[in-house]
Amino acid sequence: MFRVMEGRYLFEVDGAQFYAEEGDVVTVPGGAVHAFVNVTDRPARQYILIAPGLDAKAFFTGLAGVMRDGRPDEAALNLFAQAWKVEFLGPPLTVPGKG
Repeated sequence: MFRVMEGRYLFEVDGAQFYAEEGDVVTVPGGAVHAFVNVTDRPARQYILIAPGLDAKAFFTGLAGVMRDGRPDEAALNLFAQAWKVEFLGPPLTVPGKG
C-alpha cells in the first residue's frame, strides 16, 4: 500500500499507468509488477506499508545507494535484488515528455 503524503507520482501496476496525488492511496497485490516515479520538480513523500513486513528503511536506503549515480548497471541492480529476494523488471518508469 502506498499513501502519497506530498507531491504527485506516476504509478504503473500490471501495465496500467495512473497518477496519484497527495492523500491518494494505491494498493498493489502481492507479486504484481509495479513501479512509481515522482513527477514533480521537488521531493515527494509516500507512506509505504509492506505486508508481510520487511525492513523497508534498509531496503530503500540500500536501493538509493545502488541508484545514487542514476541508472545502475544491471549486474549491481540484480545483486541487490537477489539479496532482498525481489526482481527488477525492465527499465525504470519514466515520466512522459521528460525522457
